[in-house]
Amino acid sequence: MTTCIKCGASLSEGARTCPSCGTEIVVEAKPGLVESLSFEHIFINEQGISLRVKNTGTAPLVISRVIFNREPTPISSVSAPSKQEGVGKLSLEPGEVGDLTFQPSYFDVSDIGFPTVLISESGRKYDTIVTFS
Repeated sequence: MTTCIKCGASLSEGARTCPSCGTEIVVEAKPGLVESLSFEHIFINEQGISLRVKNTGTAPLVISRVIFNREPTPISSVSAPSKQEGVGKLSLEPGEVGDLTFQPSYFDVSDIGFPTVLISESGRKYDTIVTFS
């Protein structure tokens, strides 16, 4: 139960005015959780392609799928400060940074960019381009 900020009277849930002093009750809406991700760095070596990503939203984020050059590509390893939810999934709390590594079945070393999409468990897609130069 809440109280009036002016007189301290108890307020019933959903009250718009204080029954004692008539003060209008203002209820601030709580912001909803937002899922968001930013790409921090791309590494390419013999282990595959690693993307360093940051959870820039306010909700926990779980990346569970990768599409590289329009082909589903399994996640081979993950590294993050939070507890991992399963093999092949990157879990990040808000503000955390983690690495996700995958090995495409084929790619050609060229200056052409390859479209890469990370897909969260909620179905949201995060696009970037991986270029080998």
